[in-house]
Amino acid sequence: MNERENNNKENIPTSRIAEILWEEWKYRHGVFWDSIYRWGLVVGLITIAPYIRPSMIEDLGVYVLIFPILAFLLGVFSSWHLAAEYSRLSLVDKRFRPFLREFRPGKIKPRTLKNFLFGRSIGKIIPLTFLFLTIFIEGSSILILILLQK
Repeated sequence: MNERENNNKENIPTSRIAEILWEEWKYRHGVFWDSIYRWGLVVGLITIAPYIRPSMIEDLGVYVLIFPILAFLLGVFSSWHLAAEYSRLSLVDKRFRPFLREFRPGKIKPRTLKNFLFGRSIGKIIPLTFLFLTIFIEGSSILILILLQK
């Protein structure tokens, strides 16, 4: 970094930096939640596809299992994607929080079971929840489709 770039950084008002970080935080937050809705819709639709037209189960035979397998693979990938998006959001959040000063909310201390369970960052919980739900739902779907084959 040269001296000119360093001087430009020092001349940016604190309020402008906070505004830039706030806009980036809003963007990242929106991307995170949009990703949850999109992935949930895609995985859900692929999961229920064979059940929409029951004759498809008979027509495709054992190949109907491609639906829950594909939904499972997309669910695993989407969990990774959601965790990556949360990491990006978290980086911006860490840079933005010092600008809040005395208006910054405190952290919830996990001293009680309620705080331990419900005081966690939702961004850390959602990717794991999405993954566990994917495993459970797709596993159940595979078993149901196998039983319907018999």
